[in-house]
Amino acid sequence: MNDDAQAVIQRHSRSFSRAATLLPQQLRDDVQKLYAWCRVCDNVVDDGQPAEQAAAHLRELRADVERIAAGLPPVLAESQWLAELMARYQLPKAWPLELLNGMEADLNFAPKRTLADVEHYAYQVAGVVGLMLSRVLGSDDPRAQSHAVSLGIAMQLSNIARDVAEDARRGRCYLPTDWLREAATTSTSENAIASLTDRQLRPVLQKLLQVADRHYRHARQGLHYLPRDSRLAIRVAADLYQEIGQVIRRADYEVMSQRHRVKRWRQYQLLIQASIVHLFRDRLDWQWLGSTTAPARRRNSQWNFLLPTPNPIGEWTMNRDTLFLATFGLSLSCVMATVMFALVGINPKLETYNQLPWFYAGGSACAAVCLGWLAKRINPQQSLGSQSTAR
Repeated sequence: MNDDAQAVIQRHSRSFSRAATLLPQQLRDDVQKLYAWCRVCDNVVDDGQPAEQAAAHLRELRADVERIAAGLPPVLAESQWLAELMARYQLPKAWPLELLNGMEADLNFAPKRTLADVEHYAYQVAGVVGLMLSRVLGSDDPRAQSHAVSLGIAMQLSNIARDVAEDARRGRCYLPTDWLREAATTSTSENAIASLTDRQLRPVLQKLLQVADRHYRHARQGLHYLPRDSRLAIRVAADLYQEIGQVIRRADYEVMSQRHRVKRWRQYQLLIQASIVHLFRDRLDWQWLGSTTAPARRRNSQWNFLLPTPNPIGEWTMNRDTLFLATFGLSLSCVMATVMFALVGINPKLETYNQLPWFYAGGSACAAVCLGWLAKRINPQQSLGSQSTAR
């Protein structure tokens, strides 16, 4: 059963599969089971089977959720994955049922008129996945839920931006039709997405990716609610999915002619960057710098994730100043070391060591770049500026 779930995640999402490998073995197996069950539900409406057959399959999946919640064994083999997770983590049946509601909305597709409609759909098909994933990873804090929902919504918005052409071929459009009408030079019907050009779609995708970026920021602000051995995997998953938006931007929002992917070398680069951030922000205890400030509590609301949230790390200004100065100073030291080793390499004292200084120079240059990037991320002034912009 575990092997089947692993095969599903590797076949359908290589990015998420790579992020999942960073989890401990037991958590990785359970995350794969959760993803596999969600993918089965998604495939019901996306595999092109007749609508009546797909609707019947969704009803069977829904009945299985009710059976599992009542303590009865499921009928479908794929529902066994969900049964194990609901029993082990006490997942509320409302979450998988809400996901099935989203799948039924796909089956009986209706265009999304406003951004609120798009975000509600994203909550159904991905936000509740974030809720279930958060519980599986070991977070029971209610304050973590809005951040988990934001991560699911952000990833779904990235998928919507990437799959505009593919969705259009299925007769679907998840972009807000209000935005489409504003962007089109002539009156645009709700089902005429295929007739729009990349130029007309550009302002719509720009706004959609900006909304996704706000959700990604809010999601990352809740990483501290997760156990430390889970944070790196979720940070990598968020970085990989957000990079889809960056790839679309670099391609000047040309989504009708190609389906954009994150290059493998870029995936490894993001993995390294996330690991550095994880080392300094998650693995090292921030209280060693003298912080006693706890993250502020937020109002409990179903749509809390739509509101701007102060960064809990950003509240620790003294800590950020100290760490920023330390990393920036180390970066400058590495720059000077690079110059020194390069000068030695140009005029080596011993011919037997003529390659060694260049090796040291290269290593120092890489360290300088990484530490400089980290100092830029930690910079308190930059963080405050980005929060003001988000508001």
